[in-house]
Amino acid sequence: MKTKNLHLMVGLPGSGKSSWANNNVNKIVNLDNYNILTDSDEIEKELGYILWYGSTENDICIDTLITTNVGLNKLIEIVRKRFGRSANQLKFIIHFWKENRDLCLKNDEGRRDISSGVTIRNAPLEYPNVSVTDVKYEIVEHDVYEKTFYEKNFVKYSDILKSET
Repeated sequence: MKTKNLHLMVGLPGSGKSSWANNNVNKIVNLDNYNILTDSDEIEKELGYILWYGSTENDICIDTLITTNVGLNKLIEIVRKRFGRSANQLKFIIHFWKENRDLCLKNDEGRRDISSGVTIRNAPLEYPNVSVTDVKYEIVEHDVYEKTFYEKNFVKYSDILKSET
């Protein structure tokens, strides 16, 4: 079995995690409906067939809100537990979006029905520190970029309107 790169997103809401995933990885597993710290069993089930056996992709992204090392390491442990010995075929690529709360707040405006402003202003954001032993990983840093008018307002209509121009 080939090594699979498992991309994990670490950053505040509005930092660009989902945009990066949508532009760079074909297989994305969204876990936003789960709490990493309390929903281990549900996450394991979600990851099961979809992530490993149901995908021929070598680059897979787990897109969810992770801002602390407790959450990051818990997710790595859940993945390793789910895949047992096969987990040694995974390389964790941890994408870290540097802190820029003002730009995240600006990017968040009108993004969803419910604002993430409270989370953006108050959530801790820790630089990744992998404490789980015997895992292959690398950390890739990203700057938060300002979304364009098109990205903020029209990307959901991309089947009709392709760009700002």
